[in-house]
Amino acid sequence: NFLVFDACYLPFKNNIFDVVLSRQVIEHVKDFELMFKEMVRTSNNKVIIETVHHKGERMLKKNKKKSE
Repeated sequence: NFLVFDACYLPFKNNIFDVVLSRQVIEHVKDFELMFKEMVRTSNNKVIIETVHHKGERMLKKNKKKSE
């Protein structure tokens, strides 16, 4: 079974998943930073984003600077 939700507003508790994965989705999301924040919020270990779009690279660079 599959569940369909808005990636920017996930109805899950914080840190509930070991891995949160996004494959070829971020380039279709209007507010990709909010999607990324939700992925981080719901993951207790890893967030994996696979994309060929420039938004993904820009977002990762921006968030890397924040964590340094």
